Amino acid sequence: WVVPTVASVATAIGLLSLVPTWFKSAFTPNSVERRRNRAQAADELERVFGELADLCKKTLVVVVDDIDRLSSKDVLEALASVKTFQAIPKRRIVFILSCDDRTIRQALVDASPKLAKVNGDLGIAAEEYLNKLFVVRQVLPPFRTTNLRDYAGSLLDDGHAGKAALGDAADDVLDILLHDGVRNPRHVIRLINAFFSNYRLAAMREKGADLPKGEVTGQPRLLARLTTLQIDFADTFDKIAAEFSLLPLLDLLVLESEINAEQIEVLRGALDPETPDVSPDDLRAALEPGLQDYLLRTVRSVPDVYSLEPFIYFGQTAAGKILGSERADQIRQTLANRQPKALLERFAEGGVVADDHGRGVAVRVVGAFLLHPTQHRIDRTGAI
Repeated sequence: WVVPTVASVATAIGLLSLVPTWFKSAFTPNSVERRRNRAQAADELERVFGELADLCKKTLVVVVDDIDRLSSKDVLEALASVKTFQAIPKRRIVFILSCDDRTIRQALVDASPKLAKVNGDLGIAAEEYLNKLFVVRQVLPPFRTTNLRDYAGSLLDDGHAGKAALGDAADDVLDILLHDGVRNPRHVIRLINAFFSNYRLAAMREKGADLPKGEVTGQPRLLARLTTLQIDFADTFDKIAAEFSLLPLLDLLVLESEINAEQIEVLRGALDPETPDVSPDDLRAALEPGLQDYLLRTVRSVPDVYSLEPFIYFGQTAAGKILGSERADQIRQTLANRQPKALLERFAEGGVVADDHGRGVAVRVVGAFLLHPTQHRIDRTGAI
């Protein structure tokens, strides 16, 4: 009798195991899955959009952003689609387009196929097209520079890690980053993000062997100035990256300080290489739009440094790693000016050549410059 009992127990356990599945299925509503091909034709899209509008018991409001970032052809097609959907009968639909009015108007002028001209003018045709499409056109007032500065400050709240790292320099950094050419919040965000990207990269390099601690992050105001040049005055930044002495010369130029013939030649080569004889006024006129005002406003906000190399490349040459940026730059100048006596004096200042080891360091430093004559603006033959 034992075997039947065991079998009965097993059967009961098996039935009990089915209870959860049965219970779940009993209380799960039936579902029906339907599929249909994606709407492709214009009339199909209108029908689908109309069905969507029917689901809204009140007025359906559709907000479209960034339409001014499309190509000219796509702008025209997007506006035509809005016009089509807006005309669907018996539906209350409102479209709100956030865009730059001038960009949209120019896109309509440049679009292909072209709009039909009005009085022989595509510009008038574009304006008429927009007037028919938009019932209300709300032009936002321009941002004041002070408002954008306040906005930038609001982005760096007390919990912002970057603000904590900058400490008391945070406000100065924002003042240096923003300039009169910054006209909208997106531009503010772009500059702030670029600065902190550079700052984080410098901090990472300073943790390794590329830079001494605090070499770049210890000068956030200068980093902010170079960041703005990098983002908003890219041509000038590229020239500074090729010739580090250009930035202090530009500062002298905008301050209308006395500039010698050699300095004018460096500026001429960077700003106006086609003209053999130029005056400081000619050089100032050759600056990028807005650059003179920016340099003049920020020149006294940043410290003088011996070399911009760590701020441009976030690293140092072999000579810089051996002696530090300041002394390496001094030695670079003596090599470039072909002054062997001054070179020995530079090495002797810290007892560098006092023994065989020091003389070995001197050889390595000079070798580091000679291996990179272009980067350090040194004539290999003259330096030897």
